[in-house]
Amino acid sequence: MANAESNGAVTTGGSVAPWNNRRAGYQVKKIQRTQRDRYIDLDRRISELTKPGSGSTSGSSIRAPITALPENVNVKEMDDRKLYNTAQEFVQNRQFDQAISLFNKLFEKYPDSRYIPNGHYWLGEVYLAMPQPSLDEARAHFLTVLETYPDHSKVPASLYKLGKVSDLLGDRDQAIKYLKKVVEQYPSSSSAGLARQYIQNLMPVN
Repeated sequence: MANAESNGAVTTGGSVAPWNNRRAGYQVKKIQRTQRDRYIDLDRRISELTKPGSGSTSGSSIRAPITALPENVNVKEMDDRKLYNTAQEFVQNRQFDQAISLFNKLFEKYPDSRYIPNGHYWLGEVYLAMPQPSLDEARAHFLTVLETYPDHSKVPASLYKLGKVSDLLGDRDQAIKYLKKVVEQYPSSSSAGLARQYIQNLMPVN
């Protein structure tokens, strides 16, 4: 029986040797993992910026944490809407510590406010977007939206984010469950499109 060798691939009777199949499979998995990492990074950047031109540039994307609120921010005089909008402004300016402080003030002062579900969602986003993400904190706030406000418009996005957080925590099976739930229950949502792509990147190569 004649053996042929071409470009380092040994063939026998026209078929690729098993070791070469394994090598090809490894390369495909490596490419898939790289694509998923890039997608996660892109999604994180999108989460950090809630509007165009929010000022993120290379070399200045990470700011030193600022825990004290500016003097012109008087929480005592703010109603729930003002608190929420001001917290959002801090998110857009990447002043995450200040945003966290104001969202928590919102929860404390106005526990029945209509902005509470959105506040929990965006607080989850903040914990994901921080230079050193706090995944457990992010998960807790996304779960609050899901479990306490099951009919809220932020549920699809919270499910998607829970899938992402589960993946980042190393629980791929739970991540896929959350992502599939988005696709099945909210197929027309923008989060469903993101979930479909994420699922493709998570599924193993045969």
